[in-house]
Amino acid sequence: MPNSDDAVPKVNLEKPVGNDDLRGQIAGKVNLSKSATTPSGSEAGGPASDLRPASVFGPVSGLNPPPGYYGGGVGVVDVPNRSMRLLTVAGLLVVAAVALFGIVILATKHSADGTATGSPAVARPAPAQPCATPPEIAVHSLVMSASGLTANVELTASCDSGDVITDQHFGVTVTDGSRDVAAGAFDLRADPIVIPQGGTVERAFTFPPGMFWRTSELVSSAEATAEPSGSAGGGGGGAVSNGATTLIAAQPIPPRYATVDDAALSSLRDLAAVDRGAVARALENLWVPQISSKRPGLVAEGLEWSAADILREHLSLRERYSDVRLVWSGDWSTFNGPDWWVTVVGEASADPESAIRWCARNGLDADHCYAKVISSTRGVEGTTILQK
Repeated sequence: MPNSDDAVPKVNLEKPVGNDDLRGQIAGKVNLSKSATTPSGSEAGGPASDLRPASVFGPVSGLNPPPGYYGGGVGVVDVPNRSMRLLTVAGLLVVAAVALFGIVILATKHSADGTATGSPAVARPAPAQPCATPPEIAVHSLVMSASGLTANVELTASCDSGDVITDQHFGVTVTDGSRDVAAGAFDLRADPIVIPQGGTVERAFTFPPGMFWRTSELVSSAEATAEPSGSAGGGGGGAVSNGATTLIAAQPIPPRYATVDDAALSSLRDLAAVDRGAVARALENLWVPQISSKRPGLVAEGLEWSAADILREHLSLRERYSDVRLVWSGDWSTFNGPDWWVTVVGEASADPESAIRWCARNGLDADHCYAKVISSTRGVEGTTILQK
């Protein structure tokens, strides 16, 4: 690269410079007879008047450099034409606008039909359709509450098309091995169950008192079975939205393995067996509030009591008060008969007055609450104190 001493000599721009003058000024720097010589006007493609701007270069005659070029000591330097630059920028802007418009069109098409241009359409799953066979039900947990026994379950359609269940009488039974846990019919007309293709849904089936026989503590491995009535309540195959997630059985249905009374009696025996250890450890030979004693066939309170009635009352008391226990009178020596189902509260004390105060504090009268000693060594005498 030439140093500063070899640079093009300054030209006085305030007055016209002839060819001879200009040649004289640059003769020592440029050999005009060689290829670097500025071409004539005819070879350059236009007169010297095409040079611009005149206010910068001054009127130059005779050299006739090509439009847009200025011959210097280092060769030919490109001076872009301003109009050409403007046209180039404008062209680029037009290209960018067209490209942006195309992107917008493609995005609009993609959002409208879910596909990109040139790509195959993405298949959407068809709406779920009613299935001819009942869904599979997996029980995740059982929860006791004042409302009853709630089974939290997951339902899976037995058909590839999914399922839409709108039965008026959708039966669900819950079992633990060969033991009946709960059974009830659910009206799904207002709360349909929609199971998508290849998917599952979760529901909470609640069985009110009288429709379940075992508490959650008595169940080791719960299984549920659906028994649709086949009477759909409408909506079959149409657009049906999911209903409530918690469903309450509208009416009882027979348990799977036994009668209602047999299922209740089985549960009473198991509850008393489980509670016997707790009574022996913490309550034996102490005074406790006794809040019920019933046996099948007893007529009281306008009812002939069955095993199902006794179980329903006991489970209700178990939910209402804390630390309630079930006692089978045949296991203890302080009861008059061996076949009573007795409900007591684990508020043990050394004197009967504490148990009597518990009865009064909870608003239970003398017919429904009194002080009782539970023992396997004492006799009946002196082990019962009634409220005054």
